[in-house]
Amino acid sequence: MVSRVNEALPARDAALLVSSHPGPLLAHRMHTMAEAGEPLTTHLARLTPDTAARHTGPPADTATRLPLAAHYALTTPLDTPCP
Repeated sequence: MVSRVNEALPARDAALLVSSHPGPLLAHRMHTMAEAGEPLTTHLARLTPDTAARHTGPPADTATRLPLAAHYALTTPLDTPCP
């Protein structure tokens, strides 16, 4: 999980996501996706645009918004915009 997250996100954001409280649940979801052959990197890439929901709000709340945005990016089909 850590290497995939580091590939998709800036170092600071990757560290926040990996160390977050829901980090183990996200890791399990990523593992399940990888075993099913789903494009994990493509899903995670949806977190990087400046228009992503995780960029909305004060920087102090990034640690709260990032895991939620990652959850949406991993569970929303690629042809559907993330909420």
